Amino acid sequence: MAALRGQSLWRIPLDSRGRAGTPQRFYRGTFGRLRTVVAAPNGLLWVVTSNSNVSPRPGDDRIIAFRLPLR
Repeated sequence: MAALRGQSLWRIPLDSRGRAGTPQRFYRGTFGRLRTVVAAPNGLLWVVTSNSNVSPRPGDDRIIAFRLPLR
């Protein structure tokens, strides 16, 4: 899960009944606001940042690829 306000990437485990376990936080504040997370077909995790404002700067918004498992 991505968090715009929390500026973090979260891993939330699910049990066999679909109930959420204890979330793990990754990359807090490292990349700014994270909008979307998608599992890519090649096994990577793609994360989209959302940092642009009224006056966008180079590097504000980007797609970052992470190799799983996260550490």
